[in-house]
Amino acid sequence: MSQEIDTTIISANIDSNRQNLPKLNPSLCPNCNEILTGNYCAFCGQKNFNLLRPFWTLIEDAFGDLFAFDSRFLNTLYPLFLKPGYITREFNRGRRASFVPPFRQYLVVSVIFFLLLVNIDFQLFDTNSIKLNNATITQSENNIIPFSTHDSKDNNASQEISDKTLNSPSLVDGKTVEEVLENTIEKIKKENADNNNAIHTDITPKENVISFITGIKKIWQDPKLLNKIFAEWIPKMMFFMLPLFAVILKIFYIGQKKYYIEHLVFSLHYHAFIFLLFTGMLLCYHFIPISRNLLPYIFWYIPLYLWIALFTIYRQSPAKTFFKGFFIGLTYCIFIATGIITVIGYGLTKV
Repeated sequence: MSQEIDTTIISANIDSNRQNLPKLNPSLCPNCNEILTGNYCAFCGQKNFNLLRPFWTLIEDAFGDLFAFDSRFLNTLYPLFLKPGYITREFNRGRRASFVPPFRQYLVVSVIFFLLLVNIDFQLFDTNSIKLNNATITQSENNIIPFSTHDSKDNNASQEISDKTLNSPSLVDGKTVEEVLENTIEKIKKENADNNNAIHTDITPKENVISFITGIKKIWQDPKLLNKIFAEWIPKMMFFMLPLFAVILKIFYIGQKKYYIEHLVFSLHYHAFIFLLFTGMLLCYHFIPISRNLLPYIFWYIPLYLWIALFTIYRQSPAKTFFKGFFIGLTYCIFIATGIITVIGYGLTKV
């Protein structure tokens, strides 16, 4: 009898407790209909994210994920700039929660740099005081080949050489570069017209050359256009250079049997540092004019940073790291110089 009473009391207490509990309405995963226990489904991995809401909130979330300036970003800047290789080493060890992901970090810093490059008062070179001072080429008795009437072959050759000499563009003392480039363009156009008339075609094989020289002329007239070319084409080139630099690291450190992704992480961190350094230099150039004479010396921090970072990450002797760093830097400089010349040359044809 007492057992029945105890059972009744326990059941009453359980029912009372159930009534006091909050009513839970567990949400289901839209993809697999399993109960969600967090922000992600434990069965299919889909994020619990509702797209059926105002469009502006979706834009806010997208840019918030991409350019999130939280405490991690500030915690990343200091070691990125002053502790070479530290972030890469910690990231590859799995300690990632304290740092901004490498690609987002590179993207944010590079975007800020190129926006500054286009919008601040900065130009890579000054053309105001540059003129050509070559000697004038004139028609005289000394530079005209005598015309002989005895040998027709010699006559034709002499006439051809004489025509080339007389038609050479004269570079007069004090002539501006714009005038020289304009004369060159007109000469190429005339040659194109003559060639088209000779072979009866509308094809202009030197059209790209004309566009290239025209681009140089525009840059010479307004050097800031070169900043826009850099901002338009260098980011595209870097998407090839980032994995290429990781390949170079993989080759030089193939004995350590690291995964390619580990080298790619360092490539992203290293280039983020470079763009961060360039951003600081642009800001100093614009806001602290007295520092402009000292800015070129800051470039020496780039190879020094590479050497310290390689030593920190790959843990080889200082001497071995120095020689490897030298050849890694030299190899990469050849590739990146070739890439810059190529994309800037192509960009000049599109100005």
